[in-house]
Amino acid sequence: LMEFGSDLSSWVVACSAALPLFLLSYSSCVTYAQLIVTGSPVNANIVTAMNLVSCGLTGIVLPLRSQCPLIIPSVDITVTLFYACVVQDVVKRAASVVGGLSEEEVAATAAMALPVNTILMSLAVWWVGRKKATVVVSYLPYPVVAGFLGSIGWAIFAGSFAVLSVSGESISTPTGLSKLAQERPFQLLCAITMALAALLLRSCRIPPRIVAVAPMTLAFIAFWCWVLISQCPLDEFRRTGWLFPATWQQPFWEVWTGQSPELVHWPAVIAHPSTFAGLGMVLVLSLTLRISGIEGSTGMVIDVDEEVKWTGIASAAAGLCGATIGSHSPGLTTFNQEAGSKDVRPALLTAVLQLALWLSGFPAMNFLPRFMLAGILMNLGLVMLLEWMWMARHKVGRLGLLVIYTQVVSSAVLGLLPSVLIGVAAACGTAQAQLMTLHVLKFHVSGKSVSSYVRRTEADRIKLSFNNDKIEALGLEGHLAEGPMIKFSNYVRKYTKQNSQVRHMIFDFRFVQGTNASACALLAKLDKTLEEQAIRAVYTNIGSKLSYMLQSFGISCSKIYDVDAESTSSFQVALKDCEDMVLGGAAPLGLECDRKFSRSSSYAVEDAELDEGTYIARLAGFLSCEEEQIRMLVASGRWSRLPPGHVLARQGSRTGTLHISVPGFSEVTEMIDVGQSIGPAHQVSVDCFGVVCAAECVLYDEVARSTFIISTKRSVLLSVDRDVITELASRDPGLHGRLATLTAKQLLRRCDALSQAVELNKGGGWRGAAFDRHTAQICANLWRRQGDHDDSSKGRIVKRRMLAKTTTSPALQRRDSIMMWASRWLDQRPDSESVADQMGHAATIR
Repeated sequence: LMEFGSDLSSWVVACSAALPLFLLSYSSCVTYAQLIVTGSPVNANIVTAMNLVSCGLTGIVLPLRSQCPLIIPSVDITVTLFYACVVQDVVKRAASVVGGLSEEEVAATAAMALPVNTILMSLAVWWVGRKKATVVVSYLPYPVVAGFLGSIGWAIFAGSFAVLSVSGESISTPTGLSKLAQERPFQLLCAITMALAALLLRSCRIPPRIVAVAPMTLAFIAFWCWVLISQCPLDEFRRTGWLFPATWQQPFWEVWTGQSPELVHWPAVIAHPSTFAGLGMVLVLSLTLRISGIEGSTGMVIDVDEEVKWTGIASAAAGLCGATIGSHSPGLTTFNQEAGSKDVRPALLTAVLQLALWLSGFPAMNFLPRFMLAGILMNLGLVMLLEWMWMARHKVGRLGLLVIYTQVVSSAVLGLLPSVLIGVAAACGTAQAQLMTLHVLKFHVSGKSVSSYVRRTEADRIKLSFNNDKIEALGLEGHLAEGPMIKFSNYVRKYTKQNSQVRHMIFDFRFVQGTNASACALLAKLDKTLEEQAIRAVYTNIGSKLSYMLQSFGISCSKIYDVDAESTSSFQVALKDCEDMVLGGAAPLGLECDRKFSRSSSYAVEDAELDEGTYIARLAGFLSCEEEQIRMLVASGRWSRLPPGHVLARQGSRTGTLHISVPGFSEVTEMIDVGQSIGPAHQVSVDCFGVVCAAECVLYDEVARSTFIISTKRSVLLSVDRDVITELASRDPGLHGRLATLTAKQLLRRCDALSQAVELNKGGGWRGAAFDRHTAQICANLWRRQGDHDDSSKGRIVKRRMLAKTTTSPALQRRDSIMMWASRWLDQRPDSESVADQMGHAATIR
């Protein structure tokens, strides 16, 4: 019983929604039939019957095949325009025939042209869907789709006044409303009252099924009660515009007999190529946009190509039955959803009612008041206008709403297709305006928090610690265009004016997604400005195309790092070069001293024993132990001289051998694969002062967390198996402890390197740029008032400014300014050194 009651309730809801949907669809069939036959001898009743057959057949096929069961097919204004042009082509061709054609022949030819061109256009629509060519519409901005739906709402709203016109001609809105109000004041008032009553009931949270039926039912009953009470003849109500002109019952087969094949002038049946191609393109575009709009309004995921393909199949079947094209109606689908429908039943009931009316030949329009159908259309148009011109403001923002308003106004003045083109142009303009407001700075840090991964001597580390404020790195992101680059260039100029210590600036393009010529020109101007201030700018992680563009604008190729090294990124190469220049423009002293050992003579593998004492002495210094301890370790191990590129340990794998590189006679690079698709793995360190490779595998029986690879010419290493290291814990715990200590320090350096990489990667987007204390302190002082004379080295100021109100779409708005980001960075951290700075300082000391 509960299941039966639930099923009965569903059918009640379906019936309450199907009745107004049927009336709306029927009203559209009648109205659009009048537009199609204007200026021709074709019987409008025959075209109305064609439309009913089409809506009935497609109303069964499309909802059953669609991923959205709420779809209600109906005739469309773009389809109506196509058929109107087809009929006019027939009339023109008939006039050009020698001797002319009779009105009966013209009417039969035009009636036959409708289903024939329906079949041809349906095949074209099917082909577009089968080839998945509708993907181009997916690239249209969402405000354009919303504006298209708003334009349909306006077309429905404006078309509702034509129902009140006795002549059936369209009423220009709003200029023609004054004339209509003078000629039919009470009919117009009743239609407006009915539409507003439905809106009022909806705002009072009345159930949708009641809102869909109550105004229509009350209006129908009230009107016929008034007719009975007044006792006026029905012809008087038809003459004064309350009822439609009387029609007689016609058999359903008149759809085919009215085409009279014996009277058809067949050369004039096919539409003119310009009509078929031009309006056919408009029809397909309109269909695709309507399906996309239904997807957006209902919130259901719809395969647009599949919908278009089945629309072609269903309309082709309707054309074979002598009918016209039926396609998705966003207005009726919205009404169906507003009525509380959840499944396909209302759509099927609506289709059955349309086919039943066609089969019966019953003249239903004789009993439906004009103002009632006008009120239903008016309410539907108002609902769509409110939905897409007011409620959508939360989705698209103010600039998106401007696009929608522009598109709706242009559709009212110029038509539906020009409004789409204008909407696309307006969307491109607003998108450009939004992009102009974006920031492209991802991080701005100094040498105090970032350093190259090359291990240096103690003297070099101390010298760099006193001069690391001379190096700064700025990362850019997103698409570099005129607006963002003007803001970025102004920021750099202000910053360098405030900070006179900087001498090297690295501009990193790793996160940049695209540039244009204007951005390159602005970068070239900025480069010259920095040169005048004795600041050397370099550009890293640049592709070949961008490198060529920058060089064409005058930037020296020596400043461009467009190729990654084998084991490190161009950013790290540039950072190392800047550090070398700060140290004096030559190779670091300690490194040069160590490397001379590898250049002093030509070593061979069999000659290792000749210098074994030197190797042992170097390892004893590295491990801080006695040479005798190293000799005992060598007795259980073996010397190895390995070529560059040899992998000592691979990330994610296990090895049973511990490799200890000899300081001054080897250089080992440690890398971690972080999953990037292009470029080398992330470099952690480049070390020629001794490295313990694969220690986690041997000491802790874990998989290797990084990859160790030989990075110079032949390198000398001491290789010891796991068993020897295990015995060392009991035989020589002091040496075993030194190995564990060196392993821990290597892990700390690895952690510092990864932390530095994380600091540079986490900036940008909604969270703002990443800073360190040095750059944030200077940047936060850039917007101080002119009366302030605080020096940036004395600490940050505490003045703040009010946040600017956003005027753009929330989809693209980047909050605040660069100076505000820097100020907030300082607000969130104590005046003492931040954790990141402490880690960077510790890495520098080590």
